[in-house]
Amino acid sequence: MVIKNQGPSPNPNPLSFSEIEDEFGNNPGRSLGRYRASHADYENKSFSGADSAMLGNGNMPLDDGIPTGSNDPIRFSDFYSKQLNIIIDYYSGSNMNRTGTGGGNDTKQIATRRYINESTGPDSQNRVRVVGGYRTRPSGSVNSSQVLSSPSAQWQGGKKVIVHVNKTLGSEPGPEGRVALRTGQWPTGTELQLDIGDSGRILGAGGNGGSGSGGNGGDGEDGTSALGVEFGCHINKRPSGIIRCGYGGGGGGAGGSSNPNKNPTDFGRGGGGGGGGAGFPAGTGGSKGPDGFGPGPNPFPSEGGDGSELGEGLGGDGGNSSGGAAGGSGGNGGSSDNVTADKGGDGSGGGKGYGPGGTGGDGGSNGFGIIFRNSTVDNATDGVNDTPNPQGGDSNSQSIS
Repeated sequence: MVIKNQGPSPNPNPLSFSEIEDEFGNNPGRSLGRYRASHADYENKSFSGADSAMLGNGNMPLDDGIPTGSNDPIRFSDFYSKQLNIIIDYYSGSNMNRTGTGGGNDTKQIATRRYINESTGPDSQNRVRVVGGYRTRPSGSVNSSQVLSSPSAQWQGGKKVIVHVNKTLGSEPGPEGRVALRTGQWPTGTELQLDIGDSGRILGAGGNGGSGSGGNGGDGEDGTSALGVEFGCHINKRPSGIIRCGYGGGGGGAGGSSNPNKNPTDFGRGGGGGGGGAGFPAGTGGSKGPDGFGPGPNPFPSEGGDGSELGEGLGGDGGNSSGGAAGGSGGNGGSSDNVTADKGGDGSGGGKGYGPGGTGGDGGSNGFGIIFRNSTVDNATDGVNDTPNPQGGDSNSQSIS
């Protein structure tokens, strides 16, 4: 529960020690002083791998405004309107995405499920920290809609939950609504806060580049999205933190063939592969079209380049023009510097038995930076809640998965 408010003088709504214990847990000496972060009994005040500037600089208080220093006066009045703080760890260990990299998967990257499934065991497995350490986290369960339910006697009307990201979280290929991190839905009264530290990156997956071809080039695949907000929250982001969509892959280049008039030799050239889109995982470059036939320099197309977390892959070269036949180059993948993945180049050709050349594939679409479950959640979220369009923009109508 949120501890009650202080009343006006001359009846200030007195606060008992047991009310403080009900919220923050029992300390061994039943002493207000042991609720200071500086006390030897106090646990979970520093968090290895976290952005310390966001979590009390290694001396995190039980809640904002409660004194921490050993010589700081501490009074009953410091505890009015305070509540238990719970940290969900997306800062320690390896970078992770939903394809399995770094141990990531569909459930670990949903905050409500991490709260339930990864709150016990050795430090390497315990990803839920109760600030102060004087009690365990409230129990609960999560349903298939990622809604966390907790008995009222446990949640006590509200807690402050801080989802702290200070490493790279990535999505996986799939529909546009597939995100790198979902908040899930929390019990009524929860104050939900999402922190993205200076080393934090929440990234959609990049789309693969389209295949080059001897005919029409293949389309690039779409990128996926970064963050799914399903419960109203406050979003904090440090200057170097990133929330960014996955970008589309470049279109594959088209091929062309020709039979020049009065020339007994035919010519054919394939298109280059499209470049992969930026994201985590990044999109892979598209395959090249068929090797060329007929004389001439550089008749062989090339594969598209792979994208990276923040950079696009370049489209591969098409087979060089010769005898009226040319393959189109693959389009570059998308990134924050190349926001729209490029279309693949058209092929050229013609003459007896051959058409005019194929059409290059379209570039894939980008995902979103933030997807809100609905407009109500969108309106209830503040802080850094507006992703610039070059980084994916936002949606409150796209489904989250």
